[in-house]
Amino acid sequence: MYKKMEKPATLVMLAILIITLLPVMYLGRYNHPTGDDYYYAAETHVVWKDTGSVTATVGEAIRGVMQDYQTWQGTYSAMLFMRLAPNAFSERAYQYVTMVLLLLFTGSMFFLLKPILCEGLQISKYGWLLLSSVLALLCIQTVPSQGETFFWYNGSMYYTGYFALTLIFFGLVIRYLFRPRGYLLPPVMLLALLLAGGNYVSLLPAILLMFCLTVGLGYKRKNRQILAMAAVTGILLIGLVISALAPGNAMRQAGLSKIPAWKAVLKSLLQGAKYMWAGMRGWWWM
Repeated sequence: MYKKMEKPATLVMLAILIITLLPVMYLGRYNHPTGDDYYYAAETHVVWKDTGSVTATVGEAIRGVMQDYQTWQGTYSAMLFMRLAPNAFSERAYQYVTMVLLLLFTGSMFFLLKPILCEGLQISKYGWLLLSSVLALLCIQTVPSQGETFFWYNGSMYYTGYFALTLIFFGLVIRYLFRPRGYLLPPVMLLALLLAGGNYVSLLPAILLMFCLTVGLGYKRKNRQILAMAAVTGILLIGLVISALAPGNAMRQAGLSKIPAWKAVLKSLLQGAKYMWAGMRGWWWM
C-alpha cells in the first residue's frame, strides 16, 4: 500500500511546494535595495557605472573588503558578497534576489538529504523527494520574517545564503565519505574557505561537525578520508582565526560592554532556545 501511495504523494507534495514558492518569487519583482544594500554597494556601483568592467568592479569590492577588515569586521567572504550586491550593477537586478535565494535554500536541502536518505538509509528517490519537499516547505513557511530571510539581500545573503552554502558543503562532504572521489575535494575546500569568511552562526557548528567527523574517521582508521577531512577542518579553523583576529572586530568591540566568553556562549544558547520556542509556537501549538 505504501509503495503505491509513495509516487502520487511525492508528486502532490512537490506540487504544493512549487505552488507556494511561486507567489513569493513573484513578489520579488517589487523588491528594492534598502539600508546596508546602499552602503556596501555604493563604491562598487560607481566603478561599474564609470568603467563597465567586471574586473575593475570586483577589484574595488576587494579593496573595500580590506578596508572593512581593518575598520569594521573580519567576515571577508561575506563582505565581498555585500559589496557585489545586485544593485551595484543594476537596480532592476535586485528583483531576482528572492528567486535566487529561494532556489538556493530549497535546492540545498534536496542536495544534502539525497545521499543521507538514498545511500545512507536506503530510502527510495520518491521518499527523498517527499521528505525534502516537506522539510523545505516547513522551513520556508515558518521563518519569523520573510522579508529579512528572502528579500533583503544584505541580511538574507549573510544568513539564509550561508546556511544554504553550509548544507551544500555537507552534502559534498557526505558524498565524499560514501565514495571518496578526489574531484569532490576542490569544491569542498572552496566552500570551506567561503564559509570561514561568513557568519559564525553557520561556521561554528560546521567546525564542530567536521571535527567530530574527523575524529570518527580516525576511530575507524580510514586514513585517506582522515587526511582529507582534517585538511578541510583546518581551512575552516584558519579562516575563523583570520576572521576573528580582524582589527575591525576589536574596534567595534571597544564600544560594547565586555562579558566573559563562557557567559557569552551561555547567553547565546539561551537566546537561541527563545528564538526556537517563538518560531515553533506560532504553528506547532496554536
